[in-house]
Amino acid sequence: MPIESVWIAALDKRKQMVLDLEPQVEKYLGLNLNTFWSGDGSHEEVPYDRIDFSRETAERYSNYGAGEGRARHGNAFLSHRQMFRKILVNNYCNNALILEEDIFFIEDRWNTIFHQKELQDLIDDQFVDAVYFGWQAKAYAGDSDDLNEVEEMWKQGHYYFPRVQHMYNNISGLHAILIKRRLLDKLARLDMGPVDSYLGQNIDRYNMYYVCPKIIGSLASYSNAEGRWQDRSILT
Repeated sequence: MPIESVWIAALDKRKQMVLDLEPQVEKYLGLNLNTFWSGDGSHEEVPYDRIDFSRETAERYSNYGAGEGRARHGNAFLSHRQMFRKILVNNYCNNALILEEDIFFIEDRWNTIFHQKELQDLIDDQFVDAVYFGWQAKAYAGDSDDLNEVEEMWKQGHYYFPRVQHMYNNISGLHAILIKRRLLDKLARLDMGPVDSYLGQNIDRYNMYYVCPKIIGSLASYSNAEGRWQDRSILT
């Protein structure tokens, strides 16, 4: 079972990021990038799939953040949920790789790790619910979001594919996560988000794995959901 489709819940303000990402998806996966567009509706050139709700309405759909931040997360969740439902319309869809706009494929890691049999077996395994190709996490207070030990091990040529488990700051993010149909169906029926918070709170409920080191990274960019600049390391 190969990766069957690639999707992104794209914000209208990040259109150029999406255009820059499309050739990467084609290069590394040989697939087209399916884009689910959302935002405030002010960009005439954007073919919207969904227009954001007002703050008062949107904040009802998020259990994270406060005020305007809560509303932004609520709108992001609603876009993800509607996108998952769109993916599931295809009855032959067994999985989908979900990306965010500000990611990049780490070429040497991808070429070395992605085609390894152990990882391909996880992609094929019907009992695996998700595989994180990119993620954020801290094993302990003071650790980096990339897990310091993992980065040091990669310098020695080591990589592995552990199951997601509880740590100081759980494996999280929707930067690059392959989600199987069973979990997609559950996420498409959630009443409240964010999606990554739900996954983090239900680690023991699903069979999820992550690639160490991450093979898809995140660029430094302004997070519209968080309402702040997020600095990221350019991983090689």
